[in-house]
Amino acid sequence: MNVTQRHFVDDMGQQMVSWGLARTTGRIYAYLLLQSAPVSLDQIARDLQVAKSGASVSTRHLLGFGLARSSGEVGTRRLRYAANYDLETRRRRQSRSGRCDT
Repeated sequence: MNVTQRHFVDDMGQQMVSWGLARTTGRIYAYLLLQSAPVSLDQIARDLQVAKSGASVSTRHLLGFGLARSSGEVGTRRLRYAANYDLETRRRRQSRSGRCDT
């Protein structure tokens, strides 16, 4: 990542803290927004210099909030993660389920 991207990732991490999410979760979401293709937990952990276990917990949170999606890697059990840009679909899904966590 270049300096501008690193600042964006760190700023998003801090912003998500004010929304009640962990800083690492925000940093990972910002990182995923910058990626042109889905990435593995190993790549996330390496590029953001976080523990793989922390990256795993944060990506599960992002999946649960509908901010990310996962896809399998052919021939392995490994998952790859990408940012979910379609937040309107997430909002409609929550409306149908009766959840109102924003």
